[in-house]
Amino acid sequence: MGYNTRRNSSSAGNATQPAASGLISQLRTATKPVHQSLEQHPILQPLLSPVLTREDYRRVLIAFADFYRILEPPLLDELIRVTDQQNTTYHYRPRWPLLQDDLRDLGTMIDTLPSVTPALPSMENTGALLGVLYVLEGATQGGRIIAPHLARTLGLDADCGVRYFRVYQQDTWQQFKALLTCYDGLLDDKAVTHSAVQIFNMLYQHLDHYLPSDRTDP
Repeated sequence: MGYNTRRNSSSAGNATQPAASGLISQLRTATKPVHQSLEQHPILQPLLSPVLTREDYRRVLIAFADFYRILEPPLLDELIRVTDQQNTTYHYRPRWPLLQDDLRDLGTMIDTLPSVTPALPSMENTGALLGVLYVLEGATQGGRIIAPHLARTLGLDADCGVRYFRVYQQDTWQQFKALLTCYDGLLDDKAVTHSAVQIFNMLYQHLDHYLPSDRTDP
């Protein structure tokens, strides 16, 4: 996930984009507090720092890699079922392989490191899955700010070390919003928003495991 930048400058859209559906608006409102909290996590805060180090960045990638390593297999299985129910052009691009490659560019083989198994929300119903996907797709938008900063501070780019933070595609975000709109009025909106809030909280707790040993929250 790419954070440390406000979503309202990107996911809210602009005058040339279709109006957000009721479900999307509810998701944006429900997740705003936990989104802002996650942005302030000590692991993520250095991402936009002018003194960002490779070790800071490597720590972020390792934390995300462990998260997606466990998250994506059940997510992809359930996504096949959901997209088969709708005539959609939406396609989820797996993040785990990108994170593996980025870490390899930094000289780290993720498979050789101790891993933390994150807690994950259930994705066995459509509402829960869509809530998770809303967070994952929304998070990629931060990469539009983070990736250029990584190029300036660390000399990395889309071919070396910044594949994950280059994953955002405008078409993908619009296609996902169209998929959400297809389910407007067909799902329990509270189940969707609960899942989105839950995964934000679970990611925050997961990141706690990667804090440097000499640092604790105040």
